[in-house]
Amino acid sequence: MLTPSNQNMKMKTSNAQQGIDTQLASIEPLVQAIYKNQAKHILQKGLDVILEYFYYVLAIALFIFPFVMNTVFPFYVLGEIMQNEVYRQILGNKGDFDMFNIAVKGLVVMIAWLFLVLGYHKRKDRRHRNLLQRTGKVLKSLEVYFITQKGELEK
Repeated sequence: MLTPSNQNMKMKTSNAQQGIDTQLASIEPLVQAIYKNQAKHILQKGLDVILEYFYYVLAIALFIFPFVMNTVFPFYVLGEIMQNEVYRQILGNKGDFDMFNIAVKGLVVMIAWLFLVLGYHKRKDRRHRNLLQRTGKVLKSLEVYFITQKGELEK
């Protein structure tokens, strides 16, 4: 025969087990989804770092490019047109050439900003993925804790 205190204890134990079961039911799918693609996450993390640094190096190169533009093959023609009096007389207004030269350099600088922003977004994305992985590890330890608590309550 159960005494009222034993009934109270059994009721608290069953309530605790139900609470643990509901917590486990909500945590387990998340942990499985995170740990299911562990190899993919590790590979993606490495590729993200490489791509992020590639974007930054490309942005730096493109910021430097307008200063060395007159020595690179297709762009040195623009410099020759700007410097050679014969071309300016044939084609007309010198101001148009100056504006075209500035526009080309401006486009290169805008592309450099684009790669800088892409690198920043890649870094932000990588940090969010790292946060997700750390959260998965914490959820996994919480799941282990709940399973041990459930085992202790069943004893």
